[in-house]
Amino acid sequence: SGLITTVMSLMNPDNYDFVATRSIQLLDGQELPEIQETDAELKDAKKWIVRFGVGFTVLIVIVWPVLSLPAGVFSESYFSFW
Repeated sequence: SGLITTVMSLMNPDNYDFVATRSIQLLDGQELPEIQETDAELKDAKKWIVRFGVGFTVLIVIVWPVLSLPAGVFSESYFSFW
């Protein structure tokens, strides 16, 4: 779908000038506050992301299919339940 979108956009560009989006006021004219992040906070965030990302991937790619092996060929009612 990304390839189709890219090809169609190149064949028929909209030539949007972003004037409308640049005129949007940001938080009633206020600037966003600077966020001060320490290296320790970023490392903790990375550790959390990697741990849960790998865990979820293992769950979806390995555990879930292994749990469906005992069912064999799914009947229509089992597939509807699944």
